[in-house]
Amino acid sequence: NVQPPEIGEVRQVLDRLIFDANRAADVLGRIRGHIRKAPPQKGPVDINAAISEMIDFTRGQIGKSGASIQTQLMDGLPAIEGDRVELQQVLLNLIMNALEAMSGVS
Repeated sequence: NVQPPEIGEVRQVLDRLIFDANRAADVLGRIRGHIRKAPPQKGPVDINAAISEMIDFTRGQIGKSGASIQTQLMDGLPAIEGDRVELQQVLLNLIMNALEAMSGVS
């Protein structure tokens, strides 16, 4: 006998999906803006937040590849000066290159 899921649980899952979809749309929009040769938007960037955001953004691809990811980020780092979109593009490339390099490795 299958029990229907609790409405609170369903709501949490849907809220998380909406949050992830909005974050992905935001990241992609910023990357598209960068690709369109938008001038660099230099400013303070929280490196830990940028790393975490790109890991979350690629989590589906990481899972599909069978890889796992572990991070050790230091708390309390000062903001770095740079273009957040450029940094995210570099992080995305690093993650995707690592997944590609790990394909076929058990």
